Amino acid sequence: MNHRLRNRMLWCLATEQFRLDAVLREGIERLTMLGHHTLMLTGETPPREDQAVLERFMQWAGSPTEPVNELRTRLELIPRAPDDPVAELAALASATEAACARVDSLG
Repeated sequence: MNHRLRNRMLWCLATEQFRLDAVLREGIERLTMLGHHTLMLTGETPPREDQAVLERFMQWAGSPTEPVNELRTRLELIPRAPDDPVAELAALASATEAACARVDSLG
């Protein structure tokens, strides 16, 4: 998942497409889905709301929740152009890396 995210980021930067909302939205959705399934796998009952699932998963992964919450809020509740789309993508990539590392440690 993280490799795919980085490839999309590089493509967007190379083609000067700084509107990364579709990539960011897809990443948040996948991270939330991964969180839901991981929480179930570890014996936790995932919250009903996607935002709560994402927050709980980020806590479990040891990653700060605020950057992903801010990104999710901007994408879903406050549709506006991002101030720094690359920074948003970096925050998502960092959260994804932390989540993947924690999931990998289960094996």
